[in-house]
Amino acid sequence: MNSLNQLKIFGLYLTVSIFLIGCSNSEDSIKIEGYVVEVEKNRILVVENITKDAYEQLQDNSSDELMEQEEDLIYLETKSSNFNIGDKVQAMVSGVDTSYPAQAYPDKIKKE
Repeated sequence: MNSLNQLKIFGLYLTVSIFLIGCSNSEDSIKIEGYVVEVEKNRILVVENITKDAYEQLQDNSSDELMEQEEDLIYLETKSSNFNIGDKVQAMVSGVDTSYPAQAYPDKIKKE
């Protein structure tokens, strides 16, 4: 009888585990934070992983100069045009095209 109860508990555990795995999000979101250095019609160029002081030192550089300096750059597609150069932004993306600069379609994007 004891082994039968253990088998039932194991079966219940297995069923719950399979259910939870099936309901989980298979794509991990990536958080992107940085400063807008270029604004185009449907996308913005963001330099990532820098402090405000570091941004202020490179804010007058062109996108070509930033690429030559090998800054962490990513184009984020946008549907709105309410972003300006110098805005600090945060975005969640499901995948990134690893070209240089990288490109992504954010699930969410907001100004900080």
